[in-house]
Amino acid sequence: MRICGSWECFSPVIMMDMARRDDTGITLGSGNVFADLGFPDAVERQTKVRLAVTLQSIVKKRKISKAKLAERLGVDDSTAADLARYDLHHFSVERLLQFIRKLGYDIDVTIKQ
Repeated sequence: MRICGSWECFSPVIMMDMARRDDTGITLGSGNVFADLGFPDAVERQTKVRLAVTLQSIVKKRKISKAKLAERLGVDDSTAADLARYDLHHFSVERLLQFIRKLGYDIDVTIKQ
């Protein structure tokens, strides 16, 4: 499922969100915007965005062009462009982790209760 940008897509969610407001009109978020918007795969979406932000931070820090990034990741230019635009619907968490490893980073996974 992709996040669509049309008003029709978000109008039921906005109406649901308005129902959770208190007297001040302020709605506190959960810390995961995708959960707040009612997406069933909210944790996965948030994880993908965090990984993509990490990738973009590496790219910016190292001043890697999209063409060079595509070459280093072993993908075509349009796939590298999708990463730059945060168009993540066709990337798995595992694939994003592979991309980070291909840029020379180690990954540690921590599980908390």
